Amino acid sequence: MRGYPTILFINPDGQVEGKIPGYEAAGPFAHTMRKLVMAHRYYSEAEPKYERDPKDVEAICKLSAASSLRDDPEHAKDLIVEAKAADPKNANGYLAIAYNALGDYYREHGPVDTAIVAFQKAAQSGKQPADLAYAHISLALCHEDQKQFGEALSELDKAVAVPDCPKNFKDQAQELRTKIEKEQNGA
Repeated sequence: MRGYPTILFINPDGQVEGKIPGYEAAGPFAHTMRKLVMAHRYYSEAEPKYERDPKDVEAICKLSAASSLRDDPEHAKDLIVEAKAADPKNANGYLAIAYNALGDYYREHGPVDTAIVAFQKAAQSGKQPADLAYAHISLALCHEDQKQFGEALSELDKAVAVPDCPKNFKDQAQELRTKIEKEQNGA
């Protein structure tokens, strides 16, 4: 059942920042809450910076990520275009933040092929180890969804090979590798 109860998340200015339209079980509810918290954090950090300097690429990319997390991929894509115009060389790798969030949107809502393109762009544009590892693990998950196990395992290898890959991402990649290998072998 969708629609009742509807939970609205309202910021101090009275604007709706997110909603849960209908009952969700504990797992999906927690996932939605994490998305909304991240969107609020990105938006709260970035909006004042963007208002002071509309060419602040980090702010633009975080606003794009917030838009994706708030299920507004069209606005997210517009902001990516804006970020590219402000910094055509992506000097600090901030585009990966926007592309990873956009990929998450499309992985959740479809089409998965569009998610793959976004995560590939994140992997190509990222400069921070966490952004790169996230992109590769996300690509592995997309390939797993499509039963492309070889491609999934290849992406996990790339995630672990990221220089200074955070331990939590290495652990996640190993857990996912074990799961995919079992799926691949029909276990």
